Amino acid sequence: MVTRAIRLKDYIDQWVRESPDDKIKCLGINSDEWKTIEAVTALLFPFYKVTKRVSASLKPTIHLAWRVYNGLFNDIDQMRTQMNAASGDWGAMIKTAVDAGEKKLSKYYSRTSQPFADYYAIAAVLDPTMRRQVYSSDDWTHGETQHYLQLAQNYYSTFYQSLEGVDLARQPVPTIVIDEEVRGLILTIYETNIYRTLNLTLLNQIGLASLGRMNSPNTSMTQYHLRTCLFYKRGSRSSTSIQQ
Repeated sequence: MVTRAIRLKDYIDQWVRESPDDKIKCLGINSDEWKTIEAVTALLFPFYKVTKRVSASLKPTIHLAWRVYNGLFNDIDQMRTQMNAASGDWGAMIKTAVDAGEKKLSKYYSRTSQPFADYYAIAAVLDPTMRRQVYSSDDWTHGETQHYLQLAQNYYSTFYQSLEGVDLARQPVPTIVIDEEVRGLILTIYETNIYRTLNLTLLNQIGLASLGRMNSPNTSMTQYHLRTCLFYKRGSRSSTSIQQ
């Protein structure tokens, strides 16, 4: 809405000036106020684009994290330079907002440091559109570039290099096991009206059709199934969303 107002500001000013209604005339926007609106819009627009880009739920976005932060910091620096050259109180006001925005952004950026930095570094290299070039920009020093690239190489050598040439499609599928607590919870769901809304295939997937063969507990699978069932019983997820 604000961007549309900026595009139409000449017509808005004319409409306000020529309005016979005094209540409309008092809503006029002076030149400094228009400059403030334009500066705030320019400052917030990169954040709007980034929010739209990383607010995805059907695809990974961790590989974008550092590029997003670096881009936003560059946008903030550019806006600060423009505000330093601006005259009038409106420029100083926007500069104060820019400084506050940088402080808040730095707070969240600090959360990408250890113990999580390695994951962000490796995820950035795994982006098929960038690969090793992700660290070629001026945002990274030579030492940082070499460190993160070597980190990704070491991770690959440790966990994935041994799988080269292995036909994963021919590897045995692990058996899902559920402990007594989760089996009882699943049976409770089965015996209530909740079962009528669940797809039978989904129930087979979580082990209902083969409860008699699942006697060995498995901590990770127990937590997964218990969490899924409890979410469903609270009504926070539909049968369709659980299946997805």
